[in-house]
Amino acid sequence: MAYKDKDLKILWAYSGGICAFPECNEELIVESSNDIIGHICHIVAKSPIGPRGDSNYPKDLLNSHENLLLLCPTHHAKIDSDNTSY
Repeated sequence: MAYKDKDLKILWAYSGGICAFPECNEELIVESSNDIIGHICHIVAKSPIGPRGDSNYPKDLLNSHENLLLLCPTHHAKIDSDNTSY
């Protein structure tokens, strides 16, 4: 299941273009080049066996803005590599 345009627009609007990790404040669009460095990340993993996976989570909500965060590359890697803390 792909992301819907509406969910992506809502996600970016809510984020303000800033990493969602507490106190990070990394801008997810490089102003000088307009490159997008933000990573779309799932709170509950797309796969039940993925990081933070939940086979009971409704499949139709997996790619909705309610289950997504925008993170900088550093915090995306940090969160996905530490299943105990996150």
